[in-house]
Amino acid sequence: QVRGDDTVRTRPFRVVKIAGGTMLRYDLNVNDYKSRVYRLLFDSDVPGPGYWHLNADTTDEVINHLTAEEQRQVRNRRSQRYELAWVLKKEHLANHLWDCKVYSALAAEICGAHSLRSLEELKPKPKKRRAGRTGWLDDMPDLWK
Repeated sequence: QVRGDDTVRTRPFRVVKIAGGTMLRYDLNVNDYKSRVYRLLFDSDVPGPGYWHLNADTTDEVINHLTAEEQRQVRNRRSQRYELAWVLKKEHLANHLWDCKVYSALAAEICGAHSLRSLEELKPKPKKRRAGRTGWLDDMPDLWK
């Protein structure tokens, strides 16, 4: 189970045992993750590691979902202090795809997807010859070996 929680502030998420310890719930630092996702989608002009690409055929509906929220200064109900929080730009805007992106970023972190290596890095490297061997016997017919 996953849920956003505005009380998780000092780390990306908190793991809580529920249902008598038989299940785990991940309480997400929702403001932190929304900021991360925003940077991956909109703050980079140069593709690179972690950059999220949107297809040129991405529909207006998808774009509207992904841009339905913005960061604003809001008053915290508990502390009465002002802090940055992600809120809908207008009431009742659909932001379901934005939330899916945020939760998928958490899922990627939980399973270690950011530390996966490229296929090029996984290819076996050529074996090195031991020092002192010239390899001249390698070209000889089998009867000489």
